[in-house]
Amino acid sequence: MLTYQSLNKEDLTEEEILVILKNNHRISISMKYSIEELKKIKKITSEQPREIKKETPHSSLEEETESIFEDEIDYYLSPLNALERNVTESKINQLLPSSKKHNYKKILFRLKLEFQKNIYEIKDFIETELDNLDNEDLTFFKQELLQEELKINVINQKLEKKDKHQIDHPSKNKLIFLPKSTEKIRILEDLKSIPREYYEGFLALLTSIQEGTFKNVKRFRAGNHKTGGLSEVRDISLGIRILYDGITPNTYVIISAFTKKVTNNKGSQEQLERKSSDYKSLRPILLANLENKEFRQYNEKKGQEVWSLLRGEKRKGSDQECKKKLLKK
Repeated sequence: MLTYQSLNKEDLTEEEILVILKNNHRISISMKYSIEELKKIKKITSEQPREIKKETPHSSLEEETESIFEDEIDYYLSPLNALERNVTESKINQLLPSSKKHNYKKILFRLKLEFQKNIYEIKDFIETELDNLDNEDLTFFKQELLQEELKINVINQKLEKKDKHQIDHPSKNKLIFLPKSTEKIRILEDLKSIPREYYEGFLALLTSIQEGTFKNVKRFRAGNHKTGGLSEVRDISLGIRILYDGITPNTYVIISAFTKKVTNNKGSQEQLERKSSDYKSLRPILLANLENKEFRQYNEKKGQEVWSLLRGEKRKGSDQECKKKLLKK
């Protein structure tokens, strides 16, 4: 049985990488080509119920810590691989990591390697299967090659800017705080039940979403229809997370804040799925109200409450009021 060889080791030489790429090429490109072929065939089993495979969480803190970089790569790579043909440079740029991210360059190099691997595999597959490919197939693969080359060119431009210290300064992302009712928002209610010693950590996580650096980000896989497509930023050492969703290239819905030190806790998973389902039912309403003036004002007001709480400003204000009352006595 053929299996992929890992490229995760940092001490691989260029020659070793090329050997691994060559060994991997037939598996991935054959699968990709087969998927395209299957799309042409009518689905004869679409009526049959399919078992949905639930996401299997990591069994320990150590395993989750080890997977951080791969989770980050998946967060950026998945939407880049899903791009339609004839994509623009601007769209690719929107999906790449912010230059403010601490491991920005490492992620770009890894993404570039993935796209180089795709190009190598496509070319090799064409050479191997040329006699079995018609003009339509060749056109398809040519378009695929052009798209992968465009992604690499965009990454090279970003790396060149980084080397010349011409760092981009993107504007801050817009944050939408998920309402729980007409007067409350979900994250404020969550934070009320969380000890204040975690607030500094939550502040860092929320800031990372606003600035586009997405600390220890993880995207939930589509296998779980309740959480699939949503993401979380994490401080694994503290066991805290913020669940969110990107609804436009620079707008993110803050769904929930929670503590979860043990990743295979059944109760935590059920709570996560419930909150995710609640959000997905409200998502169309949020999208429809993004330009609504009253909604924007409400969201801005509630957002200030969140930032003030996490920065300790509300607590300081309360302390000052208490001091004034004591002095009057």
